[in-house]
Amino acid sequence: PKNTASRMLGFMRKFIIKRHPHIHLLISYQDTDVHKGIIYKASGWEIASKCKGTSWTNKKRTRNEEQSLSDKVRWEYRL
Repeated sequence: PKNTASRMLGFMRKFIIKRHPHIHLLISYQDTDVHKGIIYKASGWEIASKCKGTSWTNKKRTRNEEQSLSDKVRWEYRL
């Protein structure tokens, strides 16, 4: 149904406020190759930062399957 994602974000916020009153900040990350961030923007979230996608594989840590290398956006919602 229309607005399902925004409604679910609202439900989750209310649930967290009720059950975990000590939490004051919600954080979510957006993969720019997959999403445009419209859901977060429509739900009142704010962009906290943007970063270039990089590999998680390095000399000390290898990954079996490479995760997305696209740019990321960090969204925050203050409760």
